[in-house]
Amino acid sequence: MPGARELRARIDSVEETRKITNAMRLIASARLRWAAGKLEGTAPFFRALEEQMLPAIRSGCVGAETKAPAGPPGLLVIGAERGMAGAFNTNVMQEALRLRKQEPETRLFVVGDRGRRFLQSRSVPVEAEDCFPGGRPDRAMARRICALLLDRYEQGEIGALRLLYTHMRTRLDLELRCARLLPLGPAEDGAGEEASFEFVPDRRTVLDDLIPAVLSGYLYCALLSSYGAEQSARVQAMETATQNADGLLDKLELSLRRERQAAVTREITEVSAGALARRQEAERSLRT
Repeated sequence: MPGARELRARIDSVEETRKITNAMRLIASARLRWAAGKLEGTAPFFRALEEQMLPAIRSGCVGAETKAPAGPPGLLVIGAERGMAGAFNTNVMQEALRLRKQEPETRLFVVGDRGRRFLQSRSVPVEAEDCFPGGRPDRAMARRICALLLDRYEQGEIGALRLLYTHMRTRLDLELRCARLLPLGPAEDGAGEEASFEFVPDRRTVLDDLIPAVLSGYLYCALLSSYGAEQSARVQAMETATQNADGLLDKLELSLRRERQAAVTREITEVSAGALARRQEAERSLRT
């Protein structure tokens, strides 16, 4: 059993770790509130994209009889920028690996440094020049990613594009989602194919302006949702770590008290033994 000095050193170490995990929990909670507020504000816009803009684009693409470029499929993966978020990043990247296993020629585009490191550590090829930093998302980030991927699509370097991200239904309910971004043909379930739209001044002009705007808006909502999900996972992980630190501190303090009691008992025993020895020696002196 470790001595009192070792126990005190261990208690100090755990207390410092607890301060760190608790601070990270508070920071992640503040970021989660920011993301939740942004998501609430963009929810009507996101619904309008899904219910009105995407059907209009699909109708325009069908009418123009566009064909997807003959290239390998692409997968845009939104992972974590930092660690200490439980299994958040691992879940996303494992799903990306599963999708890539189904189509080995898939080209991976990654948002978030932690996700890129995860894939590279497993010798999975990643489009290094098209890796995007994570962190707090904004519309400029979404437009930049969208423009680059659209350019790759138009040049025929990718023939299709899917988006893999974590959707935050609630702060405790996180769900992995995989959505098709390109080509913008009919919906996979056939919904909305019967809708017809009139394009003014002409179909090509409207689609050239509408497609980048809608895709960047959709991507911005996905980035926000994934960022909020990452912070939610980090809050839960740091809460668990703080609770574990509290439990460990209780055990260490109990061990320290027992060690102190044992030390006091040893001292009392030694004093009692010494007093008894002196008494016995005094009695022998009196007899002689």
